[in-house]
Amino acid sequence: MNGRQAKRIRKLAKLELVDWLRGQLGKEDQASITIDTILSKLSTQTHFLLQGKYTVAPYSFRWAIKQIKKNERRKRSA
Repeated sequence: MNGRQAKRIRKLAKLELVDWLRGQLGKEDQASITIDTILSKLSTQTHFLLQGKYTVAPYSFRWAIKQIKKNERRKRSA
C-alpha cells in the first residue's frame, strides 16, 4: 500500500468513527466530536487479550482502519 492510499484510509477511518460516536452521544455532546478531536476521545488501548490471543479492540482507530481495508479487499475480489 502506498502513502496516498494509507492517508485516504486513515481519513475515512476518522470519518467513520466520528459518525459512530456522534450517534452514541446526545445532541449537546455531538458538537464536541470533530475529526481533529476524535482520537483524543477514543480509548488509548488498541488491543485486548481474548482467549489467549491479542485482538484489536472494537471501535478503536486501528480497528476502523482494518475494517476499511477488509471491505476494500472484498470489493476488489467481487
